[in-house]
This record gives sequence, structure tokens and C-alpha cells, in this order.
Amino acid sequence: MEETAPATDLTTLRRGLQILELLRSSNPSASMWTNKEIADTLSLDKSVVSRTLRVLVDLGFVERSADGRTFAPGSKVYPLGARSVNQDVLRAAATVVREIVRMTQARSYLSVRSDMDAMTLWSDQPVRARPRVHSIGTTFPLGVSEAGRALLYGSPPTEIKQVAAEMRRIGVGHADQLAGQIELDRRVGYSWRRADESGVAVPVWDTRNEAVIGALGVASEGLSSRDVAEATAQLLMAAASNLARRIHATETHSTTMAPLPFSGWPEMPTDMFPLSSRSLDGETFPEFLGD
Repeated sequence: MEETAPATDLTTLRRGLQILELLRSSNPSASMWTNKEIADTLSLDKSVVSRTLRVLVDLGFVERSADGRTFAPGSKVYPLGARSVNQDVLRAAATVVREIVRMTQARSYLSVRSDMDAMTLWSDQPVRARPRVHSIGTTFPLGVSEAGRALLYGSPPTEIKQVAAEMRRIGVGHADQLAGQIELDRRVGYSWRRADESGVAVPVWDTRNEAVIGALGVASEGLSSRDVAEATAQLLMAAASNLARRIHATETHSTTMAPLPFSGWPEMPTDMFPLSSRSLDGETFPEFLGD
């Protein structure tokens, strides 16, 4: 007869997973945590956290800083996470996101849904620009960002209510306006957020337009202008269609690419898109990316 694991072992496992979750989901600007910060955040005793961290460090899932005072996710976390991501989607996203960066000279990203969060699956920025955040792998509550709202375009009202309820539970504002904002976003085809670094995002639908599989977005100070936001949204819509077709072609082992749905591109404002101030034709993505 198989013995049942002691309750203490399950408690230790739960604590270890809680610590890994905290290190994973933390703000990238605070990627290193002290023992005390972890204990205070998770309401645990410092000695308990210290023992759990020692095990995680020994196994390679957490790394300790040179001075021994702070902790961050370790090298063993990467292969575990990498195996959980569809590699075909990741490769297609990296190629398309890179082209968006080339055309806009702004940070671009692909986000996917992870339960009640939006997770940045891939992100890239111009070489000349120093990234404000290291966003790959970070998560944010659905509904608080343009990407999160775009991920909800295909969701029924009951599901959006659940997201709004979760926003209220964790103390995120604007929960009551979420359903109305998503409805407005759906009408124009994109989600827009005005801030110090404004953002625009569009949904990536599957090739049957039945489900949202991700959200493509661009973040830049220049996106505070509605005209720039609309021009960027048109670019992202074409890119999202291209990405969906690439993923579909990979999944079906097809070597052909369907044409983009737009015959031309809007002229990009020169103050935000210095490399794309001329009008671009609809072959830009296929020509650059290849088949």
C-alpha cells in the first residue's frame, strides 16, 4: 500500500511554489528579493523562508546574489518554462515582433492569456533604445492594460464579469468600466492606453476568427496621439493576421502563406516612425519575413 506523503511535505512544497510564483510575477525593476521581503509579502516566518530558499537554491530553481542577501529565479526555471510554450508560436512571434519594431522603432510585444493574467510571451525593442522594463515572462491582471483587454475580445459577458470581479478582489481600479471599455475597443478594432508610455494592442485571432490566441502591441511615448494610435493599430492588424497565418501554416505543415488583408499601409508619422515615414505597400511583411 502506497504511503501518503506527510502534511509537512505538502506544506513545504506549497511554500516553495509560492516563493517561485512571487519571484516570477514580481515587477522586473524589483527582480531581486530579500528574505525579509519574501517573508513579509507571503506572511511567513523568516526562518521558514530561509530554509525553503536554501532547498530551492540547492536545486537550481532560485539563485542567490553574490552578497547572499537577495534572491531571483534560477537557471532551472528557464527550461521548465520553455517546455511549456509552443515553440512554433514563439518563433513566429519573434519574427513578426521584430518586423514591427523595425517599422515603428518602438517596443513591441506579444501577450497571451494565463488564467486571469496577461503574460508577455515575447518582446523586442530598437537596438538604440534602452528598455524601460525587461518584460518577457511578466504578468499583469487582465483588464488593466491594452493587451489584456485585447485578449478579452472573444470572451462572453460572463467571463468578462469574472475578470472584473478578480480586479475588484485584488484592488485594481476601473473594474466597473471594463465591459463597456472592451465593447468600445471591439468597435474600433484595437485597445488604447494613454500614459507616460502609451500603448496600442490588437487581438490575434485564429485563422477561423473563432478564438483570440494572443495580443500584439506597441508601447511608446508617441502613442499618446490618437492619430498615431490609429495608424499603429492598422499596422498591428496586418501583423496579427500575418502571425495567425504563420502559426496556422506551421501547425498544418503548409509552406504557403495567405496574402495580407490590407492592400496598403497608412503613412507613418515621422516623429514616431522615422524609418517608415514613406507609404508602405502590403507586401512589406511577406517580403521581409519570407515564406
